[in-house]
Amino acid sequence: SGVAISVHTSTGTVLIGAILGVVVSVLAAVMPVRRALKADVAAELANRQLREEAVPAWSAIRGLIYVAIALGGIFVCWLLVRHGALEPWQATTGPLVFLVAILASVMAMGAFVPGLIRAGLRLLPKRRAVARLGFANLIREPRRSGVMGVAIGAAVGVAFMTASFNKSVHDAIASNNVGARYVRVATIDANNTFNLDAKLPPPVLDKLRTLPGVAGVDRETFLLTGSRESDLIAVGAADYRHADDIDLIQGSNDESAFEAGAVMIGPGLARRDHLRGGSKLKLATPTGFVEVPVLGVWQDGNFGGRAVGMTVATMEKLYGPLPTEGASLRPMKGVSPETLADEAARANLDPDIQIQTPSELLSQVTKDISGQLAPFWALQRALLLVAFIAVLSTLLLVGVQRRRELGLLAAVGMQPKELSTMVFTEAGAVGAAATIIGVASSMIMLVGLMLMIPLIVGFKDPFRMDLTSVAVWGPVGIVIVLIAAAWPAWRTSRLEVLEALQYE
Repeated sequence: SGVAISVHTSTGTVLIGAILGVVVSVLAAVMPVRRALKADVAAELANRQLREEAVPAWSAIRGLIYVAIALGGIFVCWLLVRHGALEPWQATTGPLVFLVAILASVMAMGAFVPGLIRAGLRLLPKRRAVARLGFANLIREPRRSGVMGVAIGAAVGVAFMTASFNKSVHDAIASNNVGARYVRVATIDANNTFNLDAKLPPPVLDKLRTLPGVAGVDRETFLLTGSRESDLIAVGAADYRHADDIDLIQGSNDESAFEAGAVMIGPGLARRDHLRGGSKLKLATPTGFVEVPVLGVWQDGNFGGRAVGMTVATMEKLYGPLPTEGASLRPMKGVSPETLADEAARANLDPDIQIQTPSELLSQVTKDISGQLAPFWALQRALLLVAFIAVLSTLLLVGVQRRRELGLLAAVGMQPKELSTMVFTEAGAVGAAATIIGVASSMIMLVGLMLMIPLIVGFKDPFRMDLTSVAVWGPVGIVIVLIAAAWPAWRTSRLEVLEALQYE
């Protein structure tokens, strides 16, 4: 943007992060510490090979319990939001229940990855002894396989959810522009810019009305009221706005009452100020506070749902003449938006004027929203790094613990290339299984996310799944774990047989 921005952070934020990291680390160590305290050292050493060769019976019961908890959480989320979630306690409870569903889905991921690997072993032909041995190693240690699976599945799952949400937003905006016939003219972008002072000057509006092919000019105007962050309200009006333009949650959307001065409010404002259809909304105006009748609550997510919609006449009655945020040109019959946009561009209205057809506006808004998802893509890249480290460290540790076993395999004729292939097989198998289970678990989380979006953001978008992201990030995840397995595989292939057989 050309503006230098310095980074500031508070001491409290650093302390909270450090404390949270310590608490999470301690909680993660509780189970291993308990197992270590209960260990019988002599028995462990005496029966080590029997213990290592015993194959624990995998059971789907634990995974099914986690799935049931996740689905139960999603059902509770649906119950909370089905009528707009206009009560304050619903806005608090919903995200907490959704968090429980996410945790249960992640735990289910770790529980089912070893089971899918076991199923994959049955499909391998018996002549593929090296590959079968790699699968058997993963099955023999399901907890480690599950940990690696969660790391990989989470990275692929976040990519799937982020891409799917982006597709949902795009389709929601596109559905509102199907068959649209207008040309938007403004000096600023259409998204999150209503509080800027760069408005359309009156001379430009006058010129727009005289353009060939223009049947009418619809004005848009917005302002922000309130003196504190906790009581801010976005007030908006447009000549083309009608009370039934947006889905009704509660109350009425009678057009005559809307034209007479009643207002529609977003769910965030209704929830915050305990307002419903028939209530009175107190608005700060230049002449003092004015109470306006609330006609109903609609699914308007502008300003996080803390927005008021009214006619331009009502808004000017409350606030006086207001500058125009943007203008929508309505073309005459037989004139296309593209033709009208060309006419406006040739008029040389102003060097800073933006002229957009519906398709161009859709492209600009979706690009802006995609940019807002950048932190989630950054998180996904970080999770890929976590998956790399998890696979690398786990396979290195396993290589040390299996040193005697690997030496025995080498002694009976297993070639160095076959030893390294076995390690790569383990990485590839857990990567493929984690991708499949991760996407399945993410579908559950995606359902919950789309239920929570109206509660958190204010907008309600259609449910969409972007499976192309799986086709891209699934193979990427598998390639990354294979790269992570390269060093453990190389170390295994260079194993000294005599030293390994003497290892205790």
